[in-house]
Amino acid sequence: MKKIFVCLILLLVTLTACTDQKEEKKGYDISQNKWDNETLDNNLRADFEAESVEKAYKYHARLTDLPVDKIKKIFMGWDTSSSMIEKEDTGDGITKWLYTEQGTEIGSNWENTIATTKDYSYYDNCLWADSDAFDVDGKATAKLGTAEELDFLKKKDVEKKVRLMFDELNLGFEVHKITFQTLTAPYLNNLREKAKEDLEKKKDEETENPYVNEDYLKKWKKSEGAYYLTIEFSNADIVISNNGNESDLSDNTYIFSFEAQMIYNQKGCVYLNLPCVIKKEEESAEETKLISVADAVQSLKKDMTSIILTDDNLISEGKLQYLPIGTLSSRDLELLPMWVFKIQKNAETEKAGKKKTITSASYAYVDASTGKVLH
Repeated sequence: MKKIFVCLILLLVTLTACTDQKEEKKGYDISQNKWDNETLDNNLRADFEAESVEKAYKYHARLTDLPVDKIKKIFMGWDTSSSMIEKEDTGDGITKWLYTEQGTEIGSNWENTIATTKDYSYYDNCLWADSDAFDVDGKATAKLGTAEELDFLKKKDVEKKVRLMFDELNLGFEVHKITFQTLTAPYLNNLREKAKEDLEKKKDEETENPYVNEDYLKKWKKSEGAYYLTIEFSNADIVISNNGNESDLSDNTYIFSFEAQMIYNQKGCVYLNLPCVIKKEEESAEETKLISVADAVQSLKKDMTSIILTDDNLISEGKLQYLPIGTLSSRDLELLPMWVFKIQKNAETEKAGKKKTITSASYAYVDASTGKVLH
């Protein structure tokens, strides 16, 4: 009996050792959620930390429009002039427009909702002159404006008011984060000079600048400074993706960007843009178990190394987010939990005998339910 007991212990030790060897051969720890500049493969590294999430919900959703009079009341209530509403048949649906005597224009259809004012026209005519302020998708970069706080308009007060506005609008999602970029009078006046120089240059060349109306190139006072706000949304504490405009996938579906941009000055909101408005169908909620971020990294690694990587690739971010996925021809969407990875690529180039590193960034998406990499 004693011999049998000893043999059983030896067998258990052997099995444990074999299991450990298999784990080592597997090449990763399924519970890992932090990488410190770790090499995953040739020209592929990871340097980020992610939160562990075990479960989330999937939803059916639809793109929708918003009542233009409601937007006017909530966001541009300071404009008390008389208004009128018109309907326009665009072929893809009806767009409703609201116009006021003070120059506010609000339009909404199932593809886009936007509100502009006369104040916005002045800001817009200057901002285009900062070539580094917006990326190719029209999203504000870190180079827009300054980080200053306007002494006549405190950020904490603005944030509180903006959050209350979206609570009243009731999109069905929470405001997750508001990013402030300050448009000070010195910053705007500097852009004004650049815009004026470009206009003069175009006149000499007998060409036009379609982005500038000389009537709106005013000299800015300190009290006319404003904040450019980027508003991110979340669902059950999981951020909804806002990585650029529609991204075309190989199966003719798109990833939609869900966020809001706003310009807020002493009057209040003078510009609002919602690239799309999503209404989730609560009754469609389906709980799903999620793969770990380590599993998602392995799926991404396998996908990326299916071809030879010639440039240095660094996975610098990994976050669980909701992705709105659908087609441009339909209002129907799926709101799916995804592991979203930011990949920084460093490419070496040489010109005139001088070497230079060009850095670019892109995003990769791994379905958090299935482990499938989206293309």
